[in-house]
Amino acid sequence: VLVDLDHGDIAAKREHLVLNLGTPTLEVASGGVTPDGQRKLHLYWRLTEPAEGEDIARVCRARHMIATKVGGDPSFRSAHQPIRVAGSVHAKSGTPRLVEILHHDPRDHDLGELIEAIIAMPPLEGEATSDFDFNDASATSGSVTELFGRKVREGGVDGTTRFDALSRVIGYWIRRCREGHVT
Repeated sequence: VLVDLDHGDIAAKREHLVLNLGTPTLEVASGGVTPDGQRKLHLYWRLTEPAEGEDIARVCRARHMIATKVGGDPSFRSAHQPIRVAGSVHAKSGTPRLVEILHHDPRDHDLGELIEAIIAMPPLEGEATSDFDFNDASATSGSVTELFGRKVREGGVDGTTRFDALSRVIGYWIRRCREGHVT
């Protein structure tokens, strides 16, 4: 499970993640630098066993939740998203920089326990997006508040299936409950 911290206050994001998820197994300086001079980071939490089958989707959702809650790169929602590895060279800015390991912690993390910690982790103030979708429903199906008053018909004839609409509304209320807004 990983997050790419590539903009904003990298140190604050890292601190929030360590406080809520524990020390990552691996911290990598990705070679990039923010406009205010902070090194961009890749943080990895190695699992106790390889993710296979349905667990791959769980890992991708976990990566997306982390990125959404701290303002990380959302691209890693996809299992196939490539990432620079330590020892390679970052040359996007025209100045080649080595991608290097900053810290290694030998601890492994249980996927279920890590996901529980990610769900329990509060969003970092000022960084989390408001359109977080716990259910991976299509972003084209409208905002949740629009769905509250919209007629949704069989077969998605209006651009939203009943399943997608219901999933988004349920996800909205689960999120509101987990954030303590409703009980």
